[in-house]
Amino acid sequence: WAEVSSLVAQWSNLGAFVIAPTVKRSIMKQIELVPLGVRRLVCVMVSDDAMVTTHTVEIEEALSKDELGAVVRYLNSELSGLPFNELLEFIERKLLQQEDALYYLLRQCAEILNHALSTEPEDRLYFDGARFLFAQPEFQQDPMQACRLLQGLEQQEALMQQLRDDLVSSDKTTIRIGAELGIEGLEECSTITAPFHLGKTGRGGVGILGPKRMNYANAHNLVRSIADFLSRQLVSTY
Repeated sequence: WAEVSSLVAQWSNLGAFVIAPTVKRSIMKQIELVPLGVRRLVCVMVSDDAMVTTHTVEIEEALSKDELGAVVRYLNSELSGLPFNELLEFIERKLLQQEDALYYLLRQCAEILNHALSTEPEDRLYFDGARFLFAQPEFQQDPMQACRLLQGLEQQEALMQQLRDDLVSSDKTTIRIGAELGIEGLEECSTITAPFHLGKTGRGGVGILGPKRMNYANAHNLVRSIADFLSRQLVSTY
């Protein structure tokens, strides 16, 4: 995804971003646990769209090889096919119903999943091309504008939320100009964002961040073409 944002930045000579979905927004296919030490594990989570993420987990009580195997078998036999963001709720419901030996197993499952999923974001923002943005006349010739642009770019969480809202609200390309972005420091910028689809459930976006005077027709065509290409490639791949 970082390579995609870099390519879009080079092709547009502007700032470019990709919002990539993570397993948290997809369906669980498989979970594997690899011991690293007495109480340290690597949790490998695989989605039905072939996305893979790994997290190092510290557990309170050491697990034997047999216990670890039992946890893995339970996770894959009972949770496969469920959305990742519903796994913990499923385990917690089961915990309320159990009073026998299975309770200990479920508690271990809950602890591992809680650690792994709590550090997995809903999606990730990849941004490139800041050098192209700062080279634009309005920022290169006005240090104050450049300073405000830098402040705006530092608010990645606010930018991420705005882009996420645009992707959720429409399957079409979204254009926000100046103050419509609602991010302090980016009043002289505009964004053009288009969604792409990853398999059955994954959804991301690609876009351009440039000055308000940018060529919107060219930027729109570029973003739309790349989003359509990604959707075709990713659907055929996954």
